[in-house]
Amino acid sequence: MTLTTRNRFFLALYISATIGVSIIAILFFAAHTLKAIYPPPPIVYKAALFKMPLFKYSFKAVIFSIVFFMLYASLGTFLVYRNFEKTQSTEVFFFSGFLISCMTESLRLLIPLFGLWQSFSPLFVFTGRAIFFGRLLCPLSFLFSSIMNIPEQHMDIERNYTIMLVISIVFAAVIPLNTVTPSGLCTLHWGYSRLFMLIRIVFFLITITSMFINAYQRESTELFHSSFGFIIFMAGYIFLLEAGNYFNLMIGITLISAGSYEYLSKIHHLYLWK
Repeated sequence: MTLTTRNRFFLALYISATIGVSIIAILFFAAHTLKAIYPPPPIVYKAALFKMPLFKYSFKAVIFSIVFFMLYASLGTFLVYRNFEKTQSTEVFFFSGFLISCMTESLRLLIPLFGLWQSFSPLFVFTGRAIFFGRLLCPLSFLFSSIMNIPEQHMDIERNYTIMLVISIVFAAVIPLNTVTPSGLCTLHWGYSRLFMLIRIVFFLITITSMFINAYQRESTELFHSSFGFIIFMAGYIFLLEAGNYFNLMIGITLISAGSYEYLSKIHHLYLWK
């Protein structure tokens, strides 16, 4: 893939993210004006700690976390496009998979609008499958980035990217959904949720191991730092996905911002003169 093609891809991604985020924001504002926002059933925490203001369930914290994903998708795509415009990096191209997953998280904002979750509808089902698609695409994008980052695979980057998308689409299309009661985090419950969680954990562990092995083999300080940045980055991502309270929200935003900066800045420095 040439730099020109990749830059056009990121530009199209940025335009799509901005338009999509704007439409969802307008719908949410309209629903708020019409008082047509119906929060799903709240999450009930039994531990005494979660009765404290900072830790107890808050629907507003859930909304703020989704808004952050929306802003990250749009602004992040633009910043990557501008700062890596002349940088040939496989990691950055696969990072677009994570940005797409952030875009799908913004669809969670549709669930409380106009009582969408209170009745079965094609839009409700599509939203649930799109969210699942993004949550599978996220670990896959970094997994492919780490294990496919060898010279022999650079010529097949488009093929590998397509395989990654197809895997995510197929599993999102066949996964069973519980459309009766959505989560208080504005998501649907999926079938085989524990297996899905285990698969994601395995993907992340393989990715981290591959990153450190690659850094060791190439004797690259930048890759070591970017690997640590990735760990911080993913920790923030997990906190934000579970941001049902203000504590998770604040920790998530802090970690994902600091981690993504460390991850991307070191990659940029590594490829700057290549």
